[in-house]
Amino acid sequence: MTPSRRSSRIGAIPDPDVREALRETAAIGGREVASDALKACVSAIGGYPYMLQLVGLRCWQASNLSGIISAEAAKRGIVRFALPEFKAFAQEEPAD
Repeated sequence: MTPSRRSSRIGAIPDPDVREALRETAAIGGREVASDALKACVSAIGGYPYMLQLVGLRCWQASNLSGIISAEAAKRGIVRFALPEFKAFAQEEPAD
């Protein structure tokens, strides 16, 4: 079973939980997430568990070695990497 099919069984993650997961995960790694970056990430994630992982990873990577994930890094991570990857992944899923 593919990750997005599993996530449909899990259900959507509420936005407050997404915010908390992003903040806590970044903090564990020694980074902060700017409030405007957090808003952009939560919006892009849309409650999908797979997107939480993908957006978090790509925004982390886009922030390079900075101590903060800025709005610019979040936008770069979301637009240039996470969304195209998610679209390609969704197109590869076999039909039922």
